[in-house]
Formats: sequence, structure tokens, C-alpha cells
Amino acid sequence: MINWTPELDDKIRQMRADGYGATPIAREIGTTRNAILGRFFRLDRADTAPPRVELSLDDRVVAKFNSGMSCERIAMNMRMSRKTVRSIVAAHGLNPSAVPNPDGDIDDIWEMDEDERRAAFARAASENARKTRLSPSPQKASA
Repeated sequence: MINWTPELDDKIRQMRADGYGATPIAREIGTTRNAILGRFFRLDRADTAPPRVELSLDDRVVAKFNSGMSCERIAMNMRMSRKTVRSIVAAHGLNPSAVPNPDGDIDDIWEMDEDERRAAFARAASENARKTRLSPSPQKASA
């Protein structure tokens, strides 16, 4: 097993940039072709990987709410109480009793008349049903 150092990484990067394949690079360094190919893969991933950003709990709740999920669905999804989700949403200046409309805007359900409210809930239910149908179903283990 080879001990990869920054100097070796620089050397294989330079040889690769000069047009050498994995086999000549492996001969030069004294390792196998597969070790070089694996190192290429890991170096490419390290060079191109975006920095991982961890969102706070509040930010995740607000992002889910802004994507069109109801507070109740968020609470079930994140295993939180509805009261906690509603308080987080309200603390960010959003209306927890709002529902998304087809234009992507958010309407307050209590400002709608009864027919509009029914249509909004039917839309939300059909969207959730469609998402459920499109999500991959867990495979049952065969005994």
C-alpha cells in the first residue's frame, strides 16, 4: 500500500496534465494502475466537491415550508410537534396557516371563501399524493 503525500498527488496531477495515462504513472511511482485510477477519482472528488453547508433546524423547517409543505406535513416528516413547527414558521415572519397556490404564491386559508379553501386543500392533497406515488417504494425483503 502506498502512502499518498501531497508531493505524490502533485506529481500524478502534473503527469496526468501532461497526457500520461494511469499505467505509465503507476510505473513511475511504483504502484499499480488501479491505485492510480482510484487516486485520480479521489483527487477529482476533492477538487470539485462543493463545501457542505449544514442548515440549522429553523432553516430546514422554513425551507420545507417555503417549498410548499404544510406545517403538519413538516411536523410528521421531521418528527416534531405541530406547535413547534408553527412557532418556528411564525418566528420567521411567515403565516403558518398559509397554503401554496398554483402560481407559487402563498394564500392565507382564512382569507378565502369556503370553495376556494376546499380547492386549495384538494390541490395540496393531490400534490402530496403525486409526490408519494413518485417516491421510490421500499423493497420488501423476500424470505
